[in-house]
Amino acid sequence: MDNARQIAKAFHLFGLPIEGFTIEDMADARFQFFVGCPPCAFDFLTSILGLEFQPAWENRVASDEDGIPVWYLSKDDLIIAKKAVARDQDLKDIEEIRRADS
Repeated sequence: MDNARQIAKAFHLFGLPIEGFTIEDMADARFQFFVGCPPCAFDFLTSILGLEFQPAWENRVASDEDGIPVWYLSKDDLIIAKKAVARDQDLKDIEEIRRADS
């Protein structure tokens, strides 16, 4: 529940509305929140199929965007998650990731 409260605080600081759901909803591992319109859209997920938080956090990749730290899933964890979902686009994405590595 502490993480849900921290997320709610961050949403407030960034001016993101918390309407239609509660902090308790945000504590649910199945909760998803979508902001924006493609191609400038963000999905907030409280869990990712196929991954556990702690190992994924330990494997994260760091980036610096104009002095702001940004963390991403590692390539290996991204592939694991895409395999777990296994939509056509996810499988194509895996092929493209592997092709880019070769």
